[in-house]
Amino acid sequence: LLDTKAKLGLKGLWGLVNNAGVCVNFGDAELSLMSNYRGCMEVNFFGTLTVTKSFLPLLRQSKGRIVTISSPAGDQPFPCLAAYGASKAALNLFINTLRHELDPWG
Repeated sequence: LLDTKAKLGLKGLWGLVNNAGVCVNFGDAELSLMSNYRGCMEVNFFGTLTVTKSFLPLLRQSKGRIVTISSPAGDQPFPCLAAYGASKAALNLFINTLRHELDPWG
């Protein structure tokens, strides 16, 4: 974070674009391995969570913006995409919660 702040100088961090996505398998929810669920969550949710939380102090300082690319699979069920959909649903809820929490800072 300090390295990024030093490289940005007076400009500050004005934006963050989250655009991570991986779908490790297509298959019935019952038959999908737990490792498939964990793999999707690790990249699609925890990866974005980690990056976003890391840069929040710089974004708040500059009143920067966060843009997150998700998927319709996070809002509605698609057969054979349970792991992917669950990870995107978690991402959507996190980002929407964060949007409300950061509202007082503009």
